[in-house]
Amino acid sequence: AGYREGERTAYLWSAPVGEEPTLSKLKKKLHHSILRQKYFNVFNMTPENMRLYLEQMIRYKPEHMISYGLQLYYFAKFIKENNLSVPDLESIIIGVEKVHDEEKEFIKSVFNCEVFETYGCREFMLIAAECEMHDGMHISADNLYVEILKDNEPVSPGEIGEVVITDLHNYGMPFIRYKIGDLAVPSDKKCPCGRGLPLIKSVEGRLLDVIVTPEGKILPGAFFPHLMKEFKEVERYQVVQRSKEELLIKLVVKSEMSSRSQDTMLSEIRKVVGERMKINVEFVDDIPLTRLGKFRTTISKLPPDEIEGILASE
Repeated sequence: AGYREGERTAYLWSAPVGEEPTLSKLKKKLHHSILRQKYFNVFNMTPENMRLYLEQMIRYKPEHMISYGLQLYYFAKFIKENNLSVPDLESIIIGVEKVHDEEKEFIKSVFNCEVFETYGCREFMLIAAECEMHDGMHISADNLYVEILKDNEPVSPGEIGEVVITDLHNYGMPFIRYKIGDLAVPSDKKCPCGRGLPLIKSVEGRLLDVIVTPEGKILPGAFFPHLMKEFKEVERYQVVQRSKEELLIKLVVKSEMSSRSQDTMLSEIRKVVGERMKINVEFVDDIPLTRLGKFRTTISKLPPDEIEGILASE
C-alpha cells in the first residue's frame, strides 16, 4: 500500500470503552503524535460527526487512511450523496469487517486511491493482506501456519473451509491448530508480485451487520466484541436489531452478572445508540449457530433500503 511508519495517517478506528485514565490518554496522545496518526471514533458515526471528521481529515492532510472496512463504505456513501470533498490520499487500508468487491470499488472511486484489504483477529493480529496486484490476500506465513479445513482435511483451491491457525512466534500463549470461527477460500495462484507467500482467495464468514440508531447513526457490529470483552461473566452474546427503535441483547453467562456490570454494559451501549433506542436484555442458555456453522454476534433485521436512506441525510 506504500505506507511507511511515520507518514501522516488518519485512523477511522475504535475508541476505548469506559472512562480512560488521564495518564493513559496522555501517553496515547504522545504516541500518536510521534507516529503522526490522527484517530476518529468509528463508533460515533452520526451524519454530523461524519461531516466533522471529513473536515478535520482535510485539514490534517493524511497520506494514508486505515479504517474499518464496512464503516468506510458507509462514510464514502455519505460523502458521495452529499457531494463533499475528500482528502488527497495515497492509499487506504481496511480491515475488521468484510467488504465485497463492489464496496471496495465504490470506496476507491470516492477517495480516488487504491484500497487494500486485510484480514486479522485479536489473537494473531494480521493474518493476511492484499498487495498491489489485488488478486487475493497474502498469508503472513513467516509467523503463522494457516490451514483451511473441512472435516479436518485441507480443502481444494476455490473450496470454502474453516480457518485453523498455528502461531509460530507466540511464546506467551501457544495457539496450535486454533479454530477462530471464520470461513475462507484458499487459492493456488502464484501472485505476480513475486513475494511468494500463499494466498487466500476470500474470507467468507465474517459479516458483522451494522446497527442503525433512531438518530441516524450507523454503528458497526464490531463495536459489540470491543465492548463485551470487558465483561468476564459473559461467555457468549448476540445483538439483534428488531426495528430502528429496538435492540435485543442475548447473553449466555458463565457466572452471575452483577447489577453493576449490567448497568455499566447498558450505559456503554446507550452512549453509542442514543436515548431513544429501547434496549432489552435476555439471559439465555444457548445461542444457536447459523446453518453454515458460523456464530453471528450481530444480526440486523432492518431492510437494506432503510440503511441506504440514512446515508443521504445531513
